[in-house]
Amino acid sequence: MGYYCLNPNCQTPQNPEGAKTCLKCKESLAPLLGRYRPSDALAKGAFGKTFMAIDEAKPSKPKCVIKQFAPKDPNSASIALRLFQHEAEQLDRLGKHPQIPELMAHFEQDQRQYIVQEFVDGQNLKDELKTRGRCFDETETIELLRNLLPILTFIHESGVIHRDIKPDNIIRRSVDQSLFLIDFGAAKHAVSESALAAPGTVIGTPHYDAPEQAVGQSTFASDIYGLAATCIHLMTGESPNYRLYSHAEGGWVWEQYLKFPVTDQLASVLNKMLARDLKHRFKSAAEVLKALQVLLNASSPSRSTAGIVSDLINSDHDITKPIVLPIPVKIPPKRIKPKKSSDASTSLSVFELKTFKFPVATVAAKQSGLFGLITNCEVFKTTKEAEFFTGYINLGRTFEMVFIPSGTFQMGSPETEAEHKLHESPQHLVKVDSFFIGKYPVTQEQWDMVVTLPRVNRDLKPAPSNFRGLNRPVERVSWYHAVEFCARLSKKMGQIYRLPTESEWEYACRAGTTSPFHFGMAITPDLANYNGEKAYGFGAKGKNRRETTTVGGFQAANAFGLYDMHGNVWEWCADPWHENYNGKPDHAQIWENDRNEDTEIYEADGTISQVDSHENLADNGYRILRGGSWGNDPWDCRSASRLRDLPTSEYSDYGFRIVCS
Repeated sequence: MGYYCLNPNCQTPQNPEGAKTCLKCKESLAPLLGRYRPSDALAKGAFGKTFMAIDEAKPSKPKCVIKQFAPKDPNSASIALRLFQHEAEQLDRLGKHPQIPELMAHFEQDQRQYIVQEFVDGQNLKDELKTRGRCFDETETIELLRNLLPILTFIHESGVIHRDIKPDNIIRRSVDQSLFLIDFGAAKHAVSESALAAPGTVIGTPHYDAPEQAVGQSTFASDIYGLAATCIHLMTGESPNYRLYSHAEGGWVWEQYLKFPVTDQLASVLNKMLARDLKHRFKSAAEVLKALQVLLNASSPSRSTAGIVSDLINSDHDITKPIVLPIPVKIPPKRIKPKKSSDASTSLSVFELKTFKFPVATVAAKQSGLFGLITNCEVFKTTKEAEFFTGYINLGRTFEMVFIPSGTFQMGSPETEAEHKLHESPQHLVKVDSFFIGKYPVTQEQWDMVVTLPRVNRDLKPAPSNFRGLNRPVERVSWYHAVEFCARLSKKMGQIYRLPTESEWEYACRAGTTSPFHFGMAITPDLANYNGEKAYGFGAKGKNRRETTTVGGFQAANAFGLYDMHGNVWEWCADPWHENYNGKPDHAQIWENDRNEDTEIYEADGTISQVDSHENLADNGYRILRGGSWGNDPWDCRSASRLRDLPTSEYSDYGFRIVCS
């Protein structure tokens, strides 16, 4: 891969790898900001170029996209510069949504403006239509709407109108087939209703822009029009120009050009999205989703499309869960039936699983020195795949649930394991049914969304965490609050979410290993967040961060694809505490206390605890936490390590992870 010269006037910009200056124009080839190195040109236009690039500051050297502002016409430069800067502002505001490319940097260097953003490796829908050899059918169109309408809901609730919805600006990511909305260069920030109605710059793409947009009066409904125009393009194979709209008939005639027939229900929804008069058009993405649901519920159950769509469209109480639009393949996607929440009004009938790749780290001993007498550690990484589904809470906030296959494992630790504790014995075989578990501990961003949902049994604190950060694990959460979080999420999503049983947690953590850690016989501070000033076995010493870290930040998963199972925060489990495993069931259900067991909670001085004693006694006393935390020594982070505490306890190293089965 060569180095690309950023001089807009260079006639031979491609250079060999390792070159310091351009062989043609002698301009420096140093990476932008010391990290972003362009490797090839992707596109060019009147106002600049777009480049493929590498982020050399990250170990994995991921790809990114660089947009360079270099207008050819100086007369339009000032307007173009405002649009360029405006795109950066919009990406900064909206790029946290999982289906909008994230802004990585916006800066000026060598008197040129640059935007660096996330690279979405995939194909836009216009190119896909050309290569796939056939148009979209009704099912695929409904799935497309189901994917993109929640994104429109998110950007509209953020006060932004995209103003350029078209197949070119929708990319299907190759790795998981999810759809991304790109190119916010034409987007407009609507600060008020009066601002929506005020005339502005005419911008967009002919045939996809709504009539009001063509005279500079864009509204949120303008994006609804653009999305419908995109749909009829993909369904007919033709640009939505005047051939698809008949002035003689006074309306759209796109149905005459369909390659596959559609039901009257879908046609009516699309035609209302395409209404030329604003008062006859849907005003919001939420209205479109509601209309789809109403029409499909009213359709005949014998029609095949209605049966398919009933699995794809949720009730109107939750409009932000997109279903991934699949490319037609010979093998149908795997479907897993979940248990349904008894108090939810509706639910998805299945989970559609996608696969993801992840790095698995293993710590091994390395002999060095004279006669190999010095033992150090060495980290090896391999790549594996697992299946997961994505849950959408609201406004694009998501959680990822990884599929854990059924199996049998040896729970607890052997007496020969360093730092073994008596309450980790005796080792015993446990059978575990398949389930889903969070890829990461619950984050503060996810907590922020669920805390706004209706109360089920108790109130939740809006921002309990001591160490703030949306992608850090939520902490200072009691067992009761974690259970309330699961109850609210279950009611919202229509499936049962809960805390893992202690057996499920250890099975998921070990991921087929029998060593003290899923990394092996040792652990290092470069792979997990704990007190790195202490070492376990031949593991290396390092940082003691004394705070939580971003979930998944170490880029080191176990063989199931789970992150942060060792350290960061202790994770609540559903089970009551038992002093050892004597009499424990051989299946992974909750191990309840015996009826005659003394359930009173005692303080260190031997007195009965007075802290919420009624709730503590009612729930059989102590509950279990697993995994260790940022404040613990490495031996406390072992797969078998256990901690007990009151279900009312809240500390800055107590968090949790959710399960769905």
